[in-house]
Amino acid sequence: MKKLSLYIFLVLMFYSLGNISKAETYDELEIRAVKKLQNEYLSCYAFYSISEGILDPKDESLKYIIEQKDSVLQGAMDIEFSLLALAGEELLDDERLFKDKIEPKLEEVFKEIMEQWENDPEKSLVSERNKFCQEILNSPRPRIEYWIKKLQE
Repeated sequence: MKKLSLYIFLVLMFYSLGNISKAETYDELEIRAVKKLQNEYLSCYAFYSISEGILDPKDESLKYIIEQKDSVLQGAMDIEFSLLALAGEELLDDERLFKDKIEPKLEEVFKEIMEQWENDPEKSLVSERNKFCQEILNSPRPRIEYWIKKLQE
């Protein structure tokens, strides 16, 4: 996760120090793409939290779910930390960062994921969601590039 945080921070810094007229538009685009990635992390956090809540405590996959939940939350917090640093805002400790910046975003995401979960009786979205979350955890760069292209359309 520290690699992700450093990568995001350096990408944002690079674009903000580049050509001013180009940076004004591209930097904003890059920040929006990183925020989209952060929302995806929060979506994965909600998914893993819901999964954790419905699994039997004796289920062997529970440890994996908890590890993944913690990883995606850390990714979302690393992004928020980088965005605060880039904006020159006060850097918050983990508890305040979660309470002030992350938690409000989670309410909407939890609601969305619960609706998807309830409307998927075969639970076919579960394996798809897990695969997606693994992809963004293991390799966030392609997602940032995807969002940049998507936002340029």
